[in-house]
Amino acid sequence: MVCADCDNPNTACWSTSITGVKHPYYLRKTKDCENHRKSIRRDVLEGALEKLLRSMKPSKGLFEIMKSMFSDAWEQRKAQMDAGKDELSKQKLLLDGQIETTLDKIMTLTNTTAVSALEKRIDDLESKKLVLDEKLQNFGKPVHSFSEMFELSLKFISNPWNIWAPSQLSLKITVLRLAFSERIAYSRKTGLRTPQMSVPFGFFGVSTKNV
Repeated sequence: MVCADCDNPNTACWSTSITGVKHPYYLRKTKDCENHRKSIRRDVLEGALEKLLRSMKPSKGLFEIMKSMFSDAWEQRKAQMDAGKDELSKQKLLLDGQIETTLDKIMTLTNTTAVSALEKRIDDLESKKLVLDEKLQNFGKPVHSFSEMFELSLKFISNPWNIWAPSQLSLKITVLRLAFSERIAYSRKTGLRTPQMSVPFGFFGVSTKNV
């Protein structure tokens, strides 16, 4: 997070009480900022962010629209794969026809030089067939189903908090990058300044008032 007054990053720190217990804080180190050397308790600052994440829920209708968009994208991708597979199959049939025609020519020839040239031609065509066979294998059915592929995405869109709460730091950073299009800012006076949300959260009607 950054300071809402100077737009510079906060620094994490620990403060030790007179009883020896350490407490986590965020500290402003920018010298020309009015909050220089002033700290904010971690639970206050991160609590405001967590409150915002909890509130980021689309309406049921909008969520169904997003789910339908994912489904359409999946079907379009599948159609592209099927079309690609059909094209490769046509190319393979064409090669089979060329090989068969070349073999027929060999049967009518007695010139060894011409026969050798045609045999080399057949080898080249067979090599191309092997390449097509390998490509056709890669155009098989998807390894994962639609629900498996998009479960995490739909879970995130339904509410980023679902991913944030149980996650490790690396995934939490990903959540912030996906949910917001700018750095999150916090003011000691007015609290969390709601950042610009990325699509589709910008359409969710989340309050833009400070948390």
